[in-house]
Amino acid sequence: MSSIVVQSGNGSIRQLPLHKNLGLEIIVIRRGQLAWRTEDVKEWVTPGTVYFTLPCQIHGSEHEFEAGHEWVFAVISASLDKHKKLRFHSDLPFSAKEATEISRWLTGCKRHAFLASPTLGDLLSELVREVCEREEFHRAKIRLLAAAAVIKLVRSVTAGKSAKPVQVRPAVENRVLAVIEKLQKQPGDKWSLPQLAASLRLFDRRSLQVWNGKPVGFVKIRPSVIF
Repeated sequence: MSSIVVQSGNGSIRQLPLHKNLGLEIIVIRRGQLAWRTEDVKEWVTPGTVYFTLPCQIHGSEHEFEAGHEWVFAVISASLDKHKKLRFHSDLPFSAKEATEISRWLTGCKRHAFLASPTLGDLLSELVREVCEREEFHRAKIRLLAAAAVIKLVRSVTAGKSAKPVQVRPAVENRVLAVIEKLQKQPGDKWSLPQLAASLRLFDRRSLQVWNGKPVGFVKIRPSVIF
């Protein structure tokens, strides 16, 4: 008997390589500001955001993730037919009409990040626990939780369809503002150029030549921070 949930768990990883899943992936961000790319679409995701990808869509992180982030996710068994229509696992309790409507909403999206429907994160966490614990009526509960997660995702998409995409500051700007705030609070502190470079992570420290605590030579800006 095939699995309704292909994969699930809680995530926290430095960088997510490009990959694809054999199902509909639903992710709710708990903490942190992340940048994800699905095919040619780059989006910022923040706490309380739901992010989804269709079966076999190539996706991954745009750059290194902010420290302290966390998400909960589940990959629901599904596929895309030759007409790009979602086909769900036969055990999910969707009628043909409902499955067609769900497919229309999700496959018609160019965006992948939306404000999560209330309780979607908790629902995914409960689904993750049930996958691991396998208690009485295990498959029945998995079936109901997975179906509810898909419905909550569609509600998030329909509610956020007209809303503007989430806009957040890049991690580089956050680091700069944090250093400025520290300098304002402790104006008497002396900073060497290497210390500043290390705090901001804006400079390539290999290009700094230091003699008696004083930098000499040139400082090169890392190309990776130019957006």
